[in-house]
Amino acid sequence: MNSQSLRSTRKIFFAEKSKLRPKFWGIDDPILLEYEVRKFPPQYRQQILDTLIELRNEIKPVTVFTPSSFDTHQDHKITREETLRAFKQSTILGYEQPWNNITFNALAFVSLKEEYLQMKIDALGCYETQNDRSYFDCDFIRGLALTRGHPD
Repeated sequence: MNSQSLRSTRKIFFAEKSKLRPKFWGIDDPILLEYEVRKFPPQYRQQILDTLIELRNEIKPVTVFTPSSFDTHQDHKITREETLRAFKQSTILGYEQPWNNITFNALAFVSLKEEYLQMKIDALGCYETQNDRSYFDCDFIRGLALTRGHPD
């Protein structure tokens, strides 16, 4: 991975999430970090932090999105903790994954156009092993968006 691709891409995925098919979002050259899932702590925590610091120094992001502080998934918790350490000079926003959150605290809202909500629904369809889950249902996603302030 060269520094030019780091500067131009600005999209970083852990390999598990590469199922989101970055080209679906118009990302031609994603940065994929490969760590064995459910093994982040303690085996990979320092490696993840070091990698994020390296990326921070290369791409100098203004805003970083990471899992919510209320996310209960073990890998997401480590990802968030190391993101806070590495990017403390950036604006950090946590996103909600309702199936992993026991609570929710809305500190910021981003207005969505209908086309973006539909893109999210379509992107979730890329998780073929999860499609039978109730929280991947189109009506659930739309209902949550309405609850969170998306105009109907």
